[in-house]
Amino acid sequence: MKSSICIFLILACSFAATATESADSPQKGNSNVPFLEAEILFPPETIHNHSSSIVECADGSLLVCWYHGSGERTANDVAVLGARKPRNQKTWSRPFILADTPGYPDTNPILFIDPQKRLWLVYSTVLNNQWYSALLKYKISTDYLKAGPPKWQDGDMIHLTPDVDFSSEVEKAVAALAQSVSSEKIKAELEGIRQRAGDKLLQRLGWMPRVHMLVVNARKWILPLYSDGFDFSIMAITSDAGATWQAGKPMIGQANVQPSLVRKKITPRKVRPSNISDSMRPGFGKVNRPLHLKGRPEFAEWNIMVFAI
Repeated sequence: MKSSICIFLILACSFAATATESADSPQKGNSNVPFLEAEILFPPETIHNHSSSIVECADGSLLVCWYHGSGERTANDVAVLGARKPRNQKTWSRPFILADTPGYPDTNPILFIDPQKRLWLVYSTVLNNQWYSALLKYKISTDYLKAGPPKWQDGDMIHLTPDVDFSSEVEKAVAALAQSVSSEKIKAELEGIRQRAGDKLLQRLGWMPRVHMLVVNARKWILPLYSDGFDFSIMAITSDAGATWQAGKPMIGQANVQPSLVRKKITPRKVRPSNISDSMRPGFGKVNRPLHLKGRPEFAEWNIMVFAI
């Protein structure tokens, strides 16, 4: 199982890497011809490697990250590693450390290059080997094009505080979901979510990234987050280029987690800010396909479009 996780990381990274031409690509000079190139980032190994994220830098090089250790949240030797592939080169660099909190697992990293050309690493540090205890953290670099790890200039925690209606909104949504399911196991899980939603500490911990941020404009970005403690998602929204963050409304459903955002173009010349769609991976229960939602203009509330059980 661990080796297959490593191979998945390789395939996920190599699929994203095909956007940049290699020197010996048969399609070089003809970007209209679709192709897929698979390559090994590092040889398969028995240690756990998971949750990859990749960006293309301004010089055409690729930078990838993932977490690596003896397990996931249950092992304290888990660190965030990275590797580089210079433009027109055939091989990746040896892995290097991007984040390693001594004695704690660092997990779920994402990379993001913002409109100011700064590199962000957003990740979670798990406090008690349970996902609900994860701290949301970040690092920022303006010096990340050289060999080896980026030189970080800034880093801290992202403090995310759901609004005062969080508990009541969760209670209302959970009650509606409980009416729609017959499984006593799922009903018990929903009751646990309802109870945890009233705990202010649990409201503010456990939010984890999984995919890239979405840029709305130079200063307004959306960071998709989810919680394994609540089994639903939320959006962190900044209107000041990452200086501060606000929580959107909880996106509550039957284990709708790991959201990914896309902004749709309505016409070649006009983008409607309200037309942002989201897909999420289902968790517990018997949801058999991704959940799709559509964002409202303020990017804080979401309407479920498809919910299959």
